[in-house]
This record gives sequence, structure tokens and C-alpha cells, in this order.
Amino acid sequence: MNIAQAGRAYGRLHLARDKTLDDPYLADPAWRLEHLYRIKSKDKKDSPFILNPLQEQIAGVIKKLKVAHKPVRLIILKPRQVGCTTFFCVRELDQCFWTENQFAAVIAHRPDSAHTIFAEIVKFCYDKIPTRYQKKAYNDSVCQLGWRSTHSQLKVTTDIHGITPNLLHLTEVSRFNNAKELIDEALQGVPLMSGEVIQESTANGVGGYFYDAWNEAIEDPESVWQPLFLKWWEHPDYTLLVP
Repeated sequence: MNIAQAGRAYGRLHLARDKTLDDPYLADPAWRLEHLYRIKSKDKKDSPFILNPLQEQIAGVIKKLKVAHKPVRLIILKPRQVGCTTFFCVRELDQCFWTENQFAAVIAHRPDSAHTIFAEIVKFCYDKIPTRYQKKAYNDSVCQLGWRSTHSQLKVTTDIHGITPNLLHLTEVSRFNNAKELIDEALQGVPLMSGEVIQESTANGVGGYFYDAWNEAIEDPESVWQPLFLKWWEHPDYTLLVP
């Protein structure tokens, strides 16, 4: 067991032992992310949410931007099934559950995708928060959760019209219809420094909004968008031990 693993193990023991809401670990979002939440794994098992190497990369880039006092504007080119969407949904749930006056919007490209993201990731994760920390959502609906204690809410939808989130997460952007118009409108309501915008997608051929936005981000060192290429071969599920 290395130092990081030992620290995580200690943290889990500490959480299990502490039955109050004044646990000092709760002030640390990074600790909460890997100790409070559970997800449905690829094989549909109830599993603890522990960052995989690609999710750790994402967290590291966000931390670096915040330390440098730069806006969090990420554009991510990803392979399939590496936990990118899950990472951001859990993180956004955490921010809304614990932080006041947050509005997170997850924008999907199709209604069925929005429903799956909400039911299989967001709602499942929320329902599995330990009972001693649980807070009842006042609008626990098919696409939205909100908490009076923090005056914060999280919504999964396909439509950005009429909402003004400070945490905006656009998933599978390369498959959006009218992506440029939708995203241009969405960005108008997100504060530059106190807000966050994430565009993440798998590739979808040559051309289109995401293709152009990705290339502009990697070619322009002054771009507000931080590009991040997640490599499939760095994910444990895509590797085999050599005998």
C-alpha cells in the first residue's frame, strides 16, 4: 500500500467512525469525491467512486487552472467508456450538494441520453450518499435535483434555453445539432472566473463545431479553452498484463 492508498484507507475509516456533520474531512472536495459517493460500474454493480487515471488527469488540470487563477474552460477529446461524463456529474453533484447558490446544468445531445445520465449517474449517486449526510431534495424529478439547505440545483437536459447555470457541462458535443448557436447562447450566462464550462466528446469525423473548436484550442496558445486529450491506452480497462 502506497502513501496515497494509506491516506484513502485512513479517510474511509475516519468517515465510518465519525457520525457527526462536523467531520473536518468534509471541507475538502477532493476527499469527499472519493469517499462519499458510489456509482454504478460498467458491470452494473454498486461500487465506490474512486478516480481512475484519466479522471485523475482531469482533476489535476482543473486544480492547476484554479491555482493559476485561470478560468475553468475545458474542451476534452475522449475515448468511450472511460468515466469522463461520470467524473463531471459526480463532481457537479458534490458542488451543488455542499456549496451554496450553485446551478449545474448537464447538456446532453439526446433526450434518452439525458435520462440515462440523470438516472444512472446523478440520481444513483445521490441516493447512495451515506444516510448521516443525506439531505432531501425538494424537486427530486426525472431530470433535476435541488436542495433548500444550499439553494443549489443540478439539472440534466437537452435544452439550454431559459437557464443560467454557473457550472455548465456539455457532453458528446460533436453530436449536438446547432452546436455553435446552442453553446454561444449557453456561455453568455456563465461567469468567467467563478463559473466552469466543460465541453467533452468522443470524435465524430472531420468537420463540425467540436472538430473546429478542438483544433482552435490546440493551435491557439492564447485560447481561453484548455484542451485535454484523454488517451484510451492509459485507462486500465484497455490494458493487458504482458506475460
